[in-house]
Amino acid sequence: MAGPLVIKVIEIGPVPGLGVRWFNKFLKLAVADGAQLWVDKFIPKHFQKSATRRYGYKPRKGMEFARGTKEFRDSYSGNKLRVKGHLIPLVFSGETRDLAKASTVKPIAKRAEVRTPARGLNRKHPASAINMREEFQTILPVEHVEMAARMELRFQREIDTLRTRRTRPIGG
Repeated sequence: MAGPLVIKVIEIGPVPGLGVRWFNKFLKLAVADGAQLWVDKFIPKHFQKSATRRYGYKPRKGMEFARGTKEFRDSYSGNKLRVKGHLIPLVFSGETRDLAKASTVKPIAKRAEVRTPARGLNRKHPASAINMREEFQTILPVEHVEMAARMELRFQREIDTLRTRRTRPIGG
């Protein structure tokens, strides 16, 4: 007589119940990935000539005057152009721009913190309506969509790593 009947059930596919622990872990990785995209791709765009228009930065003193006038030469913008040779927003000497390139991403629970060592972005003249930190932190809707797509892709990739193949005997 033959031995007991043993049936092997092979389960292949994603884990049906994604637990809270795994969900939070994957969410943390996905959000960090989205923040890293902002650091790598979108922070440099804040230091381009077109950033004033793109991100809606407030005009600096002197920008309303024609370039050849005395008012322009005596203004912040005129001084910046004369001394530094440029009118790039959020940049005077270039130190802030260089420090912003060294931004790091620290994932924390269900969010990510971008640490930017650019001290110059925290300087605000009390009589000025310009807040460089707020201007720097501006995220456009198109950037938001791209970051969300990156986070969704990373989250899905992490879920796909849970695909399992489990064999369990039944009977016998």
